[in-house]
Amino acid sequence: MNSSNQSLAFFLRLSKLHAILASHFSKRLGGLGFNEFAILLHLNEAPNQSLSYTDLGSLAGLSPADVTRQLVPMEKIGLISREANVENPRMSHASLAPGGAQKLTDAMDDIDPLMEELLPPMDAQVLQYANSMLDEIADRAK
Repeated sequence: MNSSNQSLAFFLRLSKLHAILASHFSKRLGGLGFNEFAILLHLNEAPNQSLSYTDLGSLAGLSPADVTRQLVPMEKIGLISREANVENPRMSHASLAPGGAQKLTDAMDDIDPLMEELLPPMDAQVLQYANSMLDEIADRAK
C-alpha cells in the first residue's frame, strides 16, 4: 500500500472512530451526545463560563451552523443560555447554565471509566505524542 492509500485509510479509520465514540458518549454520559459534552466542557473551562459562537465552534470542531443547531435544544432544556448579537450572529455568546454545569458534573463522574474502557493501556508519552499528532492534523486542516 502506498503512503497516499495509507493516509486515506488513516482518515477513514478516524472517521469511523469518531462515529463509534459518539455512540459510546451518548449511551454512557447521561444522554449527552459527544458534541453536547464538548460544548459544556469548553464553556466550563472558559473565562466566565461564556464563549462566542465562533470560539465555541473552533474549540469543539463545529461549523457555525452546527454550533447553532446544537445550542438551540441545549438552551431549551436549560444546559446553556444564549446572548444573541443581532448585528453579527457569529459574535453571539453561549454561557453555561446551572443545569448544564450539573449535567457536566454528572458526566465527568462517568468519563474516567469510559476512557479506561476505550483507550488501550499506554505510556503517558505515547498518549501525549498521539494528542500532538492529532493537533497538528487539525491545524493543517483549518
